[in-house]
Amino acid sequence: MEHIGYLIKKINKELECSKNGNLKGYDITAQQFHIIMFISKNSDKNICQKDVEHELEIKGATVSGLLSRLENNGYLERVSDEADSRYKYLKLTDKALKFREEIFKSVDLFESKMLSGFSDEEVDLLRNYLHRIQDNILKEKYND
Repeated sequence: MEHIGYLIKKINKELECSKNGNLKGYDITAQQFHIIMFISKNSDKNICQKDVEHELEIKGATVSGLLSRLENNGYLERVSDEADSRYKYLKLTDKALKFREEIFKSVDLFESKMLSGFSDEEVDLLRNYLHRIQDNILKEKYND
């Protein structure tokens, strides 16, 4: 019998391949995509580089390079805090917002294909199971 972890790894590989195919025409990497989505989902907050480092669990130098490329490609701008100009917050540009809308449509279409034949109840169960697996892994990770 196939191990669950192995199956999840195989699914993740296919998801990454699909994501990279969808992103190819935008001159953007999967990690840059995740940064745009993270900032977008937290548009009601002032997001800084440290927040991105924590969310993606990657080091400062790597995040700095990713943010610079996003800025150079017109997806992101760094905005100074009004109270203290030493602090820079990350703001998505109109180009990033347009990209986000286009890519969301693509993601929604892919997800509907991926879950084809599943009832709404089965999708809810699957989502709950995956969250429980994630919670179990995080408990193990932080109990070491």
